[in-house]
Amino acid sequence: MAQKVDITSVKGQDKAPAQKDPHYKKIAKGLAIGLYKPGSGAMSWVARFRHANKYRTKAFSTLGMTYNDAVTAALKFADDVRGGKAPEREERAQTAKGVLTVRQLLTEYIEQPKMEVEKAGRYHEWAYTTGRLAKGYVFPALGDRKIVSLNQEDIENLQFELRRRVTAETVNRGLVPLRAALNYALAKGYVRSAFWKSVPLLEEAEHEDCTSSDHMAPMGPFSKRRFSAACFSSLDC
Repeated sequence: MAQKVDITSVKGQDKAPAQKDPHYKKIAKGLAIGLYKPGSGAMSWVARFRHANKYRTKAFSTLGMTYNDAVTAALKFADDVRGGKAPEREERAQTAKGVLTVRQLLTEYIEQPKMEVEKAGRYHEWAYTTGRLAKGYVFPALGDRKIVSLNQEDIENLQFELRRRVTAETVNRGLVPLRAALNYALAKGYVRSAFWKSVPLLEEAEHEDCTSSDHMAPMGPFSKRRFSAACFSSLDC
């Protein structure tokens, strides 16, 4: 008898066994959202939609994407299929190099096979923390920006806006994923200049405490417990 898996909660997702096929849950007529959990590698959400007697599927990264986010994305996918829009593989073919958005770049950076080897046993923890930081600090302002359109002023403005709400240390930590992903983009030839390296880290005042309730993530769904863990996790950049 197949094991019943609750993919609607983080706890259930963590307990879901690895298997060849996604753990699907029906969300509408002909439409299901599934959690794909391979034996190794990053997890992903998979939308499966039956239309015109054919199944269409689309994968979404779990980076910063909750179950409710995945359901919303699956419903949009179904609408796109009904409207005759191109499937995901055609969309990906158009997002080469500099056409990538910041959100797509972060996803590619985290999911690259090299990271699974480098991070070894802590890959999933690192990927989760990096995704949470990106969703909380980077995506609200820059997630949909094309990476070729970014410049030094954009990074400085983001630092300034975040600093109005959280400590300098928290800003520095929150932007680690962006800096790391841009380093990756430079190495891959997606961007030509390392403009972000001209933006210094913010200086921290001695009395500031990143775990204070006054310094919670201003734009992301962090709880105090989760944010505290993310704030002090060691991330490479």
